[in-house]
Amino acid sequence: MAEPSIGLPSGTVTFVFSDIEGSTKLLEELGDHYADLLATYREVTEKAVADNGGVIFGSEGDGVFMAFSGAASAAESAHQAQVGYRAAAWPGGKEVRVRMGVHTGSPVLIGDDYTGIDVHRAARITAAAWGGQVLMSEATKVLIESTGVVTRDLGWYAMKGLSRPERLFQMEGAGLDSAFPPPRARSREVNLPSNLTSLVGRDADVTAVVQLFEQEGSRLVTLSGPGGIGKTRLAVAVAARMDPTLADGVAYVDLTALDEPDQVATKIASDLGVPDNQTTARLEGLAAHLQGSNLLLVLDGFERVVPAAPNLATLLARCPGLMILVTSRAVLDLPVEREFRVGPLEVPAGGDTNGDPNSYASVRLFIDRAKSIRPDFELTPAGANAITTLVRRLDGLPLAIEIAAARTRVLAPEALLERLGASIDLSSSARDLPDRQRSVRATIEWSHDLLSDDERRLFAHLGVFTGGWTLEAAEAVCQMEELGGTLAGLESLLAQSLLQLEPDGRMHMLSPIREFSQERLSTMPEAEE
Repeated sequence: MAEPSIGLPSGTVTFVFSDIEGSTKLLEELGDHYADLLATYREVTEKAVADNGGVIFGSEGDGVFMAFSGAASAAESAHQAQVGYRAAAWPGGKEVRVRMGVHTGSPVLIGDDYTGIDVHRAARITAAAWGGQVLMSEATKVLIESTGVVTRDLGWYAMKGLSRPERLFQMEGAGLDSAFPPPRARSREVNLPSNLTSLVGRDADVTAVVQLFEQEGSRLVTLSGPGGIGKTRLAVAVAARMDPTLADGVAYVDLTALDEPDQVATKIASDLGVPDNQTTARLEGLAAHLQGSNLLLVLDGFERVVPAAPNLATLLARCPGLMILVTSRAVLDLPVEREFRVGPLEVPAGGDTNGDPNSYASVRLFIDRAKSIRPDFELTPAGANAITTLVRRLDGLPLAIEIAAARTRVLAPEALLERLGASIDLSSSARDLPDRQRSVRATIEWSHDLLSDDERRLFAHLGVFTGGWTLEAAEAVCQMEELGGTLAGLESLLAQSLLQLEPDGRMHMLSPIREFSQERLSTMPEAEE
């Protein structure tokens, strides 16, 4: 494309940048005929620029850089070009869609080229557009308000590599498409659940997970642990900590309602606003959408769709700036995966009635939740002793502690401890919790339902152990040849966070899980044996 060496406007300049969406794929499909496509693209572009008094001052690949002395003429040129692209006869009968960005500023003119932040801003606005779409900055929109050009306000977006966000407007008009997904840029609003309560006792865990990404270079981290341990809340805290450091921020996708692995790519793409191109596989379209992004993708509740894990490896290979944080009851078994096992909160040692109970995160969590329900809640010495016993019996499981603390609405901690008796099956009245988290029992039952029949039998048999067990003891008692041996079954239950492995090799269940296991065992014919 010819690039004139004279006639470039100076002072206040409006840029129009354009490039072909999906050009690499078109090149692969057309081969040598791609040159014909470029010739058509350039012909339409050059005519629109010349008809409106603009100048083409550069090109790179299929990108064209245009400058105009007036914002109205720049907008008209972009409109004309888009109409021309739609009417053009493209080689091979291909549908070619061009994205365009318009921005007005005061760039520095050096010889035959421009420099300055406004050039970069125009490029970023173009990158945020979809094929067939014309996006413009507020600076341009203000200048054309009185000319009759119609625009739609899309809101504020952060531009990759630029400190100041941009308010984007979409050009509307005859011959232009109107329905597009959200711009390919990060909204200033962080896409994280906002209804989670405060995080207690996890500061060190947040720092450790962030370091896995930022200092150790991990790109896929799985937060594993049993239901109710606090994986989601920890993941959200990590994402919030990392958000300001990432050009495209963070995105959160809730997978807990999915049952089929092949739904994962579709769900992620839908939540991220990736258009559904019927001729392109969803995973391929998602990879293309994320290819240039510097983003942390949080995938919450992956345990039901673990067979879809290879898709994550594909995304990471295609998208070098992408990082993924997964919460899952089971690990994904991918070579690139780093597991971070989320453990219970620290509890006072048995018989420890000395010192400050607030020094334990489990106790602080109980008090924090009790005060959120009853602002007048006061910790008495008797209440402190009761809470210490409660959190110890609940093994520091955050969900169980929160459900217990909710009962302080009507019961003092001492009365709550007395009422509990031998049961820890507490029902939650919180309306904003998923069904599986309405009680400790529901949380464990939900996890249990995901096991195979043989795994459920092994899980129930392990309920016979009240103080943990060794591998040899489990093999002597359970004898699970159907699972390929008791060891294989134990490994499966460990991977699915229903068992805890101690440093000395012994295994045990958190007490809420053990009680559920013993209940299941009591219903089996072999329970007495």
